[in-house]
Amino acid sequence: MDNDEKSFKFVNTYEWANIVSNVLYKNEDMHEMSDIFNVEDPAFIQIISKPCKTTLLHLLIDYIFEYYIDYATRKYEYELLKEDYEHILDEYGICYKKKDDFKGQDQWYEYVHDLEKLVLEKAKLFIVNEVFNLLFNNRVLLLDLNKQVSKVIKKIKRKKYPEILKKDGVLKRVEIPEWVKKAICFRDKNRCLFCKSDLSGTYYLRTNVSYDHIVPLEKGGANDPTNFQLLCNVCNGRKREVVIETSDKYMSFW
Repeated sequence: MDNDEKSFKFVNTYEWANIVSNVLYKNEDMHEMSDIFNVEDPAFIQIISKPCKTTLLHLLIDYIFEYYIDYATRKYEYELLKEDYEHILDEYGICYKKKDDFKGQDQWYEYVHDLEKLVLEKAKLFIVNEVFNLLFNNRVLLLDLNKQVSKVIKKIKRKKYPEILKKDGVLKRVEIPEWVKKAICFRDKNRCLFCKSDLSGTYYLRTNVSYDHIVPLEKGGANDPTNFQLLCNVCNGRKREVVIETSDKYMSFW
């Protein structure tokens, strides 16, 4: 198997993807974005300043997963949590000492707490990556995510972060790594999202590819892989540094 391929189990993955989507689209049970994307967190500053393989979308999914697991553990019956957590751990092949005989609430609590800990420490990594791979294909969701993040970036002062900011609330442009370019080309099918021209070089040798910021840097956009899209130079020139736009058109299988 190719080293770039991963085995996905999709255990509750679509359910979690739906929760993340609802948080962004409908602001369901949503905290302030500053609770998730904290300008005092060095990891967040690094992620917005240059492309990292742990993206803004990873941070969001991770936060929501932990939030709802904690909520479920406090709200639902131990029997139900036991079944759900055991199912997740079993599907991902994570070892744990199974127990079915309980004497009192204390033993129930201790057992379910141990399962929850394993889900958060080991299963979460699989689920976050699976949800990311589903949602990274949804450019409209990525646009909404980066519009939310831009509100946080706009508040960052150059005086505090002169190494990453061109001016208050505007990040410096950075070189895009090859792994990001390949990922964006793969996702966007090597076509300009707006005019649909081929940018692969297969049919036309003179291909002028632009890796465009969905939310422009001048509008508080981040240098994060979730904020890039594939355009030709002409369409990118028309979009300019002030337009926030992506395409909701996708290739149909038939």
